[in-house]
Amino acid sequence: MVDVLSTFLRENTKKLAMRKATLSSSSLSASCGMQVQLAPLMSLPALGVLSRSEHSISGGWAAPTAAHPFPECRVQPPTLHPASTLAVFAGQRCAVKRLRVVPPLCKGVTGDFGRIERHIFRRGGFLRNYVRHSAPVADAKCPRPFLASGGMADEIRTILVTGATGNVGRPLVEQLLAAGHRVRALSRDPASANLPAGAEVVAGNLTDVASLAEVFTGVAAVHLISFGDDEGELSTGPEIVSLAERAGVGKVTVLRGGVHKTRLDEAVEASGLEWTHLVPVEFMSNALEWADSVRAGGVIREPYPEAASAMVHPADIAAVAMAALTTDGHSGQEYWLTGPEALTVPEKVRVLGAALGRELRYVEQSEAEAVEQWRAAGFTAEEIGFFQQMRKDPPIDGRTVLPTVQEVTGHPARTFASWAQENAEAFR
Repeated sequence: MVDVLSTFLRENTKKLAMRKATLSSSSLSASCGMQVQLAPLMSLPALGVLSRSEHSISGGWAAPTAAHPFPECRVQPPTLHPASTLAVFAGQRCAVKRLRVVPPLCKGVTGDFGRIERHIFRRGGFLRNYVRHSAPVADAKCPRPFLASGGMADEIRTILVTGATGNVGRPLVEQLLAAGHRVRALSRDPASANLPAGAEVVAGNLTDVASLAEVFTGVAAVHLISFGDDEGELSTGPEIVSLAERAGVGKVTVLRGGVHKTRLDEAVEASGLEWTHLVPVEFMSNALEWADSVRAGGVIREPYPEAASAMVHPADIAAVAMAALTTDGHSGQEYWLTGPEALTVPEKVRVLGAALGRELRYVEQSEAEAVEQWRAAGFTAEEIGFFQQMRKDPPIDGRTVLPTVQEVTGHPARTFASWAQENAEAFR
């Protein structure tokens, strides 16, 4: 295979302006004289020869000593899918060639020629090529397959988290960092974000597309929220998706703020991104709305005492998002997320009181009183109608306990009692 590959590249050397290439230093063990593939020139990788027995490639890329003959080409490293035979080359602004050199599956396993299964043109001239290996990547029996650049398939790449200071964004940043991922956190006010050390905090606003011009650079996956200022639906969704596609983003999760699809949801589905929708039925953190009442006298007034909700812990939503952003098998899924139990308001009040070590009292509020309270808080008539419908007669999805969290993350969903214990100080 190496002889065939060498012959093909030798015959095309003039066209591709390939010259002898060098590798950056690091710690990859390989045989002296072993041929390795480097960063692509146009649509084919160059070949390099190791000059000593210990060598590796830092950062996943090795640049040829020759100047790039097509500076307008922007090539992202391919993503190898362990469960399939596809290598995905994303974010190219180059001419497509029918014959493609596929990267080595792993050390000691040569590369191969591949046939382009399909290529999808994007706005701005970007396209994504799917090239099939002769055998599944997993069949190479090595834990970390090489990329065409010579880097490792599990090399650290940046994950962008929008809404990084929110109920889900903050625990998602924490979980990604704990797992060793590189995180870029978007905040309208980085100075006051107070995010964990290790996160790259950048300024930007999802409602202002111009502020996001450089945010997606070098990003492999992104967590998006479908709501903007004042929790209203995000109106810039299509523009944000276009930015992500042009930057070569692969995976995206969309946290939905309601039960209905938004423009962002629709734009993501119409794109070539590997999308996953996250639909929490209700946040456990919504109980923080009772904090003032609890501190003032321990009386909680709410309407509809019989309506139950299977609230979900924000950290569980974050865990599902991390799985979708960092592992395969979630593309095209819509995950409805719940906690392990459906509780009525009086039951939630009792659980919260137990966590605080004091008795709290629930008082049923009339519907008219609730409507007036929501109106005074600035909610529109449409929003108030939605609140009434959801609380008076919640959809079955909102009160049905689902196993999604455990199925996706491998751990059981957290209880409201655990959330109350973790957040008890907010009520004191």
